[in-house]
Amino acid sequence: MTTYAYDTGTHQLVAVWDTGIGATAQLVAHLNAATQETAGLHLAQALTRLSEAVWLSYLQPEVFDIPVAAAVGAIRRPHLPQAGIVRVEMHPVVESAHRVGRELCEVGSAGVTRAVVADVEEEMAAAGNAERGDLAGRARQAVMLTRVTPSPAQIAEADRLLHEVPMCGPGLYTQVEPAAAAVAAIHWFLAAVTVVERLARTTGEDVLEQAEQVEYFDSAVAGTVVRMAAVGRPDRTPLGIAQELLRMAVLTSRGMLLAPSEPAEDGPFFTALDPARPARCLLDGLVAGIQALAALHATHLECDFDPGCSEREWTEHARTHFDAAVREEAAARAPERMAELVMPSA
Repeated sequence: MTTYAYDTGTHQLVAVWDTGIGATAQLVAHLNAATQETAGLHLAQALTRLSEAVWLSYLQPEVFDIPVAAAVGAIRRPHLPQAGIVRVEMHPVVESAHRVGRELCEVGSAGVTRAVVADVEEEMAAAGNAERGDLAGRARQAVMLTRVTPSPAQIAEADRLLHEVPMCGPGLYTQVEPAAAAVAAIHWFLAAVTVVERLARTTGEDVLEQAEQVEYFDSAVAGTVVRMAAVGRPDRTPLGIAQELLRMAVLTSRGMLLAPSEPAEDGPFFTALDPARPARCLLDGLVAGIQALAALHATHLECDFDPGCSEREWTEHARTHFDAAVREEAAARAPERMAELVMPSA
């Protein structure tokens, strides 16, 4: 979502949002120096809450839409107190827009109102673009959100990015929503696990333990995914695994805890994912797992060319071998694991 801030020194209202590789800022309006400081701060707070409501509609499209016209109308003609009572709208976006409109009345500037309306329209358009799978420009902030039902087009794009770079390139974090990236990453992570299992002649959980010794990473997420996939249930596809984990984390973030199947007598319960950033946590764990498996894979290879090759040449050879093997395994298992999605050709 976009966070709005008011600079009390320059009287500037600024919009800030994260892009996955850092935050960017945009000037929204310059308030009159005579404007009360609290008016500028309250306006920034109201706009932040409106952005929260807009992106909630993106996360839960089956529950909320984004009523652009109604929201813009509410900003321009907000519900004002009548005999100490203010009419409240049921739709969170519209109600948040009315609050922005009331704060603009306190600011009392037609120019600021026009600038705010233009910025809100841009924010809602960005959420709409993200809904359609277009994360260009301001819509890129969607890469910081967790959408339990990711776009199939975004999953296919993430799969294409992983086919290009099986060990994961930066585009996986900046060009697709994290839940979609995580679904595709589960497929490629499991392919990497299988490749190293065969080479090391051991089990998936054992190769993760070995990988930790070669290149340390937090294997909690990777281990959870391996165990879930091993159950063999038809719903344990990459999409099914991701949605199950994400739903649990999202519920936890809202204060709804699920009792574990085997509760411990003492000690806290843990979720597999960080409830504050579920999709990014899942993606981070899978990317770290793939990279650690690549490091372990290299230790099991025998140099099949000049023994006097340099360390750099050997690293490139090992990576090329790993990438090719994982691509082959991912392509072979795609019809089974990614049947609900249209996969790009290998």
